[in-house]
Amino acid sequence: MKNNVNEMTKAVLQDIVNNSETTKLASNFVMNVLGRDDVKEATLRLTYNILSDPETQERVNIIAVQALTQLLYNDATRKTILDFLKSLILDPSTKDALQALFQDVIQDSDVKELLSRSLAEVVTSPVVSNKAVELGKSITHEVVSDRKIQDETGEAMWKALKYSVTPGWFSK
Repeated sequence: MKNNVNEMTKAVLQDIVNNSETTKLASNFVMNVLGRDDVKEATLRLTYNILSDPETQERVNIIAVQALTQLLYNDATRKTILDFLKSLILDPSTKDALQALFQDVIQDSDVKELLSRSLAEVVTSPVVSNKAVELGKSITHEVVSDRKIQDETGEAMWKALKYSVTPGWFSK
């Protein structure tokens, strides 16, 4: 019975993917839903809550990994779903609606502030500081060890010394 259900699910998904009218209807539905102000506002609130709550992030991550693993475990199901998503995403109106939605999320001041704080924490983290110090030491060592730089520096120092000890009337 389980195999019959799996085969029936595959057949239904395949019919949906191959039906251009269903694809158009799905695309129009997604575009209409994503374009609504209340959906945009709800998406902003949801995005902010997910980004700011570590426990929620951890749970969403665990659930997403489990769901995707189960969903993608079957090659035929994975291919069918990917084909459907590809046709939906390639639809220009869906692209426009998603782009507008993401632009609204990115432009939200709360999301910008949260991302700014997160980036500041990363930049000031001990790991980044230690790597910056290592990089600085490495570059300094390379510069000091470079034979050409040593030659040019020595030549410049010699000219400066020669100029400083040579009387002004002698160099004219």
